[in-house]
Amino acid sequence: PAGRIHTIADAGLDAVWVGLREGGLARVGDSGVERFGVRDGLSSDHVLSVLQDRSGTVWVGTDRGLDRFDGGHFVHAGPEQGVPPGGVRALHEDDEGRLWIGTVDGLLGSRLTHGGLAVREGDRFRSLLDTTALPSKAVMDINEDGDGTMWLGTAGGGIVRVRGTAIAQWGLGKTAADDMV
Repeated sequence: PAGRIHTIADAGLDAVWVGLREGGLARVGDSGVERFGVRDGLSSDHVLSVLQDRSGTVWVGTDRGLDRFDGGHFVHAGPEQGVPPGGVRALHEDDEGRLWIGTVDGLLGSRLTHGGLAVREGDRFRSLLDTTALPSKAVMDINEDGDGTMWLGTAGGGIVRVRGTAIAQWGLGKTAADDMV
């Protein structure tokens, strides 16, 4: 696919999903390239993140929010569903099947989680963590370690560890610019 690549994710069956800066979403594999964009129902052609979850649903983070693709059509989740306006920078499905969403406005989660951290009821999202507790409201990357601890890379706030309801932070340098993950 032509365009600047922002993200790549496993699509199964020897294929990958490719999120492009201005070219939308592409599925690339042995059978060729299949392209999707605004004309197909994607909220924006500027794709920042993509994840195919264990049920086969494809979640697409764009500069305009979150889209869900079931193979037939896209459904947008925006402020009406609790997703803050702006870019969805990171997507992660944890070991329990919960969808973690990193946005420029903080972190969101799906399905009921322990400790009151997150809830998604139907297509509604609510904040997973009080973003005032985060050193930066822009969550750029999300990862999970072997014991279920979540690690967040932030814009200007360094690395954040979320273990249950406890939050810890590590800066990476002497200035906020050094803490851009």
